[in-house]
Amino acid sequence: MTDKALLGLADFGINLTTADPNIARAIFRYSELHGLHASKSVRGSVHQAQAVHSTLQPPLFNNVTKGQAAKLRGSQEHGIVLETGLGILTPVAEADIDFDNGIIHAIDSNMVLPHNISETARLSKDMTLFAELLSKSQSISTLETLSDATFFIPQDSAILALSPVLDMLTSAQLASIVKQHAVPNQVLYQNLIGETSTRLETLAGTSLQVRRGKRGEIYVDGAEVVRTDILLYGGVAHLIDQVLLPDRESTFCDTRDQRSYSACSGEKKLISKAWSVITSQHFILGATVILAAVTLYLRKMRALSMHQRIVTKEEIGEYEKV
Repeated sequence: MTDKALLGLADFGINLTTADPNIARAIFRYSELHGLHASKSVRGSVHQAQAVHSTLQPPLFNNVTKGQAAKLRGSQEHGIVLETGLGILTPVAEADIDFDNGIIHAIDSNMVLPHNISETARLSKDMTLFAELLSKSQSISTLETLSDATFFIPQDSAILALSPVLDMLTSAQLASIVKQHAVPNQVLYQNLIGETSTRLETLAGTSLQVRRGKRGEIYVDGAEVVRTDILLYGGVAHLIDQVLLPDRESTFCDTRDQRSYSACSGEKKLISKAWSVITSQHFILGATVILAAVTLYLRKMRALSMHQRIVTKEEIGEYEKV
């Protein structure tokens, strides 16, 4: 970091000469990346950033065992751009300064330490509804105590499409859905995902299939990843275009329910089918057709009931007189 970057920290309220030594140590260790990354090699990755581990290791403001990561990407305008916590982009002001132990790239602004998952979601443009879901399901502490984890976060439009169903669920049921999006004990950056399908075990006890398509796109079960490698305090997250729904019937049923198993099982299957319809791309068309069919059915039943009403004795007498 240049003098300008350090002065910027002071303006923000962090004076490294008087701050807690652990804070200063964390900032400097996060700026030390493993390996040699000359601008020539980084410029080749204009379309795809590479995650590189730093020397910042737990328990110092980080819960990634191999060291908190930063992202390097090439830029036609700036040569090298650094991405850190909250997706903050920092252009390299001066590149390829050689010294005895490696290479220095000077930056004019500070590197932002990755935040926890709830703060990252709350402060991001397209993950605010997931932050609300974490709160409603009382899952914040569960996810934020994880180390070396991978999260698949549904974008706001995906959660909004399911809101009629999600609003009917209890916090425990919502927690089951949230756990479906967390993979513990594995930090899966995008460069580690290949074309061969990989099975991942979720925090909910279910499994996900992750693979890369022919064009380089990444799929998680039926969802597509729309943004990769969102850096977090406890690992990494990927933004997806659908909500991942549990398949196991036990996740749909409240164990305190005193109804019979068959009734509960039937309800779970109905809910599962409803969620499948809602998440399909034909939901709006299907809902319109169903609504029209129900309307026609009700009209027909109303007309039929009018023709089949009970005739009174008085009316029978009137007919006999005629």
